Amino acid sequence: MDQSGWLQVLVAATAAYLFGRFQPRGGALSSAAADGGAPAAASSARRRPPPGDYKLALCVRTDLGMRKGKIAAQAGHAAVGAYAALVDAGDADGWVAGWRRYGEAKIALAVASEREIRELEAAGKRQGVNVYVVVDAGRTQIAAGSVTVLAVGPAPVEVVNKVTGHLKLL
Repeated sequence: MDQSGWLQVLVAATAAYLFGRFQPRGGALSSAAADGGAPAAASSARRRPPPGDYKLALCVRTDLGMRKGKIAAQAGHAAVGAYAALVDAGDADGWVAGWRRYGEAKIALAVASEREIRELEAAGKRQGVNVYVVVDAGRTQIAAGSVTVLAVGPAPVEVVNKVTGHLKLL
């Protein structure tokens, strides 16, 4: 094999390694996931989540005057934190799997104050749904220690709505 042949083999092997290494956990994505849908089931041996609609509600404080970019960053912290909390708690085959399987729906809702966030947090805990509070580090627009976003879920829509159903869209 000449030098260009070895180069082609090396490039192909490197690409195969990288694509295999950086696939999402659980295997390759289905065509639905490639189009923004839910990932394919990794294995038939895993427990399937109950069918239905799932969502993650992101309750954003409007009284802080956060700009769009700050809201996006804080909502991102809330989404990742809520997801990680459930996975760390061992719920990877429960509501998290349902949320991932059925589209990973997220909704941004307006909340008027920290007091309202704390009330929603308590209501979520009473309903047995995952809640995650984001407290800002104070490096940019907001004072350190400010509660900015509450994540409720991911969970079945009817459970999340018991906590957040009265809130308006952001």
